[in-house]
Amino acid sequence: MHPVLAQLSVGGTTLTLYAYGTFLLLAACAAGFFFVRGAGTLGLAPRRVLPLFLVTTMAGLAGARLLDAAMNPSWYLADPARLVSTDLHGFALYGGLAAAMAVTVAWSRRSGCSLPRLADATLPAVAAGIALLRVGCFLNGCCAGVATNLPWGVVFPSNAVGFERDLLDGQIPLFGALTSPTAVHPTQLYELAAVVLIALVARTVGRSGAAPGVPALVFAAGFLVFRAANQALRPSSTGALLPTAALVAIYLAAGVATSLLLVRVRLSESGPSPLPAS
Repeated sequence: MHPVLAQLSVGGTTLTLYAYGTFLLLAACAAGFFFVRGAGTLGLAPRRVLPLFLVTTMAGLAGARLLDAAMNPSWYLADPARLVSTDLHGFALYGGLAAAMAVTVAWSRRSGCSLPRLADATLPAVAAGIALLRVGCFLNGCCAGVATNLPWGVVFPSNAVGFERDLLDGQIPLFGALTSPTAVHPTQLYELAAVVLIALVARTVGRSGAAPGVPALVFAAGFLVFRAANQALRPSSTGALLPTAALVAIYLAAGVATSLLLVRVRLSESGPSPLPAS
């Protein structure tokens, strides 16, 4: 774990380069690059889609913070300033994705741009953003899983971001926690690997001549189902609104619903068999 990447002295002032903030910025830059590049394949000029990306990003940050507050009300009731804090902690991924999606859908309807084609074209932006964010989470020591005896389990030190919350929630034993650290599932790396793999599968589907929107649905369905499995490896917080089991059920239900929509699109794409000529 390396929550601090570097410290630089500039004019007598020490600048600290934090891992999470750095990779959050890298995620935004990478997502912006792939977003503009993908939209360009649809004939959309950068000056037209850059404002959309900026608005989408701001909406995503707000949605991620609001969902985190809804899921962990006790933390925000104890410190309401956390809701508008510039601290780069306390964001729920799906809140950000939902808010960003809502903005994109509204823009698509207003501009007349095909939403399925736009979703496929900007899919690399979503995948790159999630992947880089999970690198930041791993280096920061947050969003880790439960204890494991598997050989690839990771031992995070006591200064990890998630350690204090897990200790207070009883996920980590109070006595012996510092002298006998426990290996946990590196769920951040699981998600990093999964998002890359699922994005590659979606890309292959797109190149096979699938109908517009199918690659995006493949990615969404695969990622939701994976997220359900990965969430099952995450500890439940006593201050959370929903326990881990409930989140797993929600992700799985959303994944199944998206998969059914994907099947429906694929069936409509194939269409009825032509009638023989009389």
